[in-house]
Amino acid sequence: MKEKQLSLRLPDLLIVLTGGEFAYTRKDGVKVIPLGCLKD
Repeated sequence: MKEKQLSLRLPDLLIVLTGGEFAYTRKDGVKVIPLGCLKD
């Protein structure tokens, strides 16, 4: 029995979570987001 291959799409967004204080976007398009942004 042959398995079907699923086509994978590229990620829409690359995020790095940090313990820093500032959110920014690097020149290569990666978003740097501090953990403090995730709390209510």
